[in-house]
Amino acid sequence: MGEVRPNYVTLVSVLPAISRLGALELGKWVHLYAKKKEIEIDNVLGSALIDMYSKCGSIDTAVQVFKRISKLNTITWSAIIGGSCNAWSSRGYSKKKEIEIDNVLGSALIDMYSKCGSIDMAVQVFKRISKLNTITWSAIIGGSCNACHAGLVEEGCLFFNHMVNVVGFEPRLEHYGCTVDVLGRAGLLKEGEQFILNMPRTPDDVIWKALLGVCKMHGNIEMGDRMDRILMNMAP
Repeated sequence: MGEVRPNYVTLVSVLPAISRLGALELGKWVHLYAKKKEIEIDNVLGSALIDMYSKCGSIDTAVQVFKRISKLNTITWSAIIGGSCNAWSSRGYSKKKEIEIDNVLGSALIDMYSKCGSIDMAVQVFKRISKLNTITWSAIIGGSCNACHAGLVEEGCLFFNHMVNVVGFEPRLEHYGCTVDVLGRAGLLKEGEQFILNMPRTPDDVIWKALLGVCKMHGNIEMGDRMDRILMNMAP
């Protein structure tokens, strides 16, 4: 190359072509060059590397790149989720090699799968996370809300009960809100109201609004009026 040396812009530009070719060794060289020349691997370059590694079948390295990016944004999240989905859906790859899924990546995958209507895949991801925290529990309970139309209300409630009674996590208000939403979307409005009344902590306006929202969804005017009065009394 003579005196002309690849710079940040060059690396970002060449990586998509490497991804299309599936030229993993060349992609590794680009990555190594960036490290040697101390070129910052930010969101843009990092996302390009994640995309390249995942498309070349090296999802573990893609995850390593993702974890080393200091400031994540929607581009990097899209890159790692897209790459993980491709690897996850490849039966041959998943049988040969386990993809390490931690709380952060796992929660993102759970959210993505559930919103895309694939709650079974979301549950599989959830079960593969070795150390669960409140974020992953929120993701799977919230995912159950999206899956209510598929008749998985009972499973959403089971997740909540397991989190509280077996694992011993103290639920946050958003967990209660998700469970109310699960019950309400399934038309179990009375059960949702009773669930709120039996809460060991004082429900906030967000939880009552969750029930009010599903009252409107199901056309339950009587209960909706009751929720309105409760919210009006809570107003300062």
